[in-house]
Amino acid sequence: MSAPSKTAPSKTAPPRAHGDSAAEVEVSPPHLLGQGFRDYLRYDVRLHHEPGGAAETSQRDIVVGGRVVAVLCFDPTRDRVVLIHQFRLAAHLATGLGRMVEIVAGRVDPGEAPAAAAHRECLEEIGIAPTRLEE
Repeated sequence: MSAPSKTAPSKTAPPRAHGDSAAEVEVSPPHLLGQGFRDYLRYDVRLHHEPGGAAETSQRDIVVGGRVVAVLCFDPTRDRVVLIHQFRLAAHLATGLGRMVEIVAGRVDPGEAPAAAAHRECLEEIGIAPTRLEE
């Protein structure tokens, strides 16, 4: 009968803290690729995955959306959440299912307070002003 083999304990990475954290990253000024309904920008990015470690270089493109609000509307009389249908071109092109079920949401106009935008979006999208808003 042979003795059980002994193996070295496995080395595991130290546990990472949960939640968002700052990254060791260098980001170029944006390069404007196009303008339309929203600006389309490209950035050159050098990201260090580990502090002081080697950097990975890549390009990242973003569409600048600006400030937005979203409202989860609740009808206490009916004890129901209120959802809407919105057409989304990207979903239509990807799946053919462009009529999406969503919560009320929209852009915050320049100079507009987020609460005012939430109130306006409710009126525009469901035709009812909220009696109360909570953050």
